[in-house]
Amino acid sequence: MVISSFSKVNLGLKIGNIRDDGFHEVDMVTVFTSLCDVIQISKIKEREIVVLCTKDICKTEENLAYKACKIIFDMFGLNCGVKIKINKNIPDGAGLGGGSSNAAAVLCSLIKMFSLSVPSEELVKIGSKLGSDVPMFLYSGVLRCSGRGEIVKKICDPPLNFKILIKNQGFKINTREAYRKFDEIRGVNDLSDRVDDLVNAVKLKDLDEICKCCFNDFEIMSDVQYGWHLSGSGSSLFKIVDRSFKMKDKNSGENIIECFPVKYGVKIEDTWN
Repeated sequence: MVISSFSKVNLGLKIGNIRDDGFHEVDMVTVFTSLCDVIQISKIKEREIVVLCTKDICKTEENLAYKACKIIFDMFGLNCGVKIKINKNIPDGAGLGGGSSNAAAVLCSLIKMFSLSVPSEELVKIGSKLGSDVPMFLYSGVLRCSGRGEIVKKICDPPLNFKILIKNQGFKINTREAYRKFDEIRGVNDLSDRVDDLVNAVKLKDLDEICKCCFNDFEIMSDVQYGWHLSGSGSSLFKIVDRSFKMKDKNSGENIIECFPVKYGVKIEDTWN
């Protein structure tokens, strides 16, 4: 079985207070992009989970794809094993949700492969145990995610009148450390309705208004050029441009990936809406 595991960018990210469970309350607007990892899953006779990857990040049992597989095997006592091959295209530690997307893709693939009965609500609960961002990849469309990220509501199907440029800055950001630094330097919480403004712009598919309303609270810690925004806690940057936009000279050698908004976090049958 082959499945596409798409990346995400946060068009908007508002950070609230620290919750009793140690996570921060967030309110964010997320769109999936055509930049994706490709995952191949196959059954093997040996009762083991084998994860192969084009990068070293997939070689340990701390990998989210491995954890997603193990939780399903433990739940259902499957009497075989699987081999998971991940062709990584999404930069690691870049705020693009690569690991979370991989985990969601593995969950959905195993359920389909073994014809398991898992209600969508239960699948979301399983995803939230793996990570705050995993549940969003089980949905479709442009999403508003709140709580610690696990409360997901679809806004609409993605507007098709824009492209997304992603700039890989070539270094990783530790999410927990980013939140710690954010708490050190921020003042009074911003109680503005920026997320609502962005949601309305997305619903109207108003490109100029979407660009105007994009924001990320983590940017108080970064020197971000005009028109660019951090995705998640970083390090990758994104920029919204018109669908007709064409890059000239590959932007003078900068590591920029040209993407399009896509409907799904993982490319499977339309089951988890």
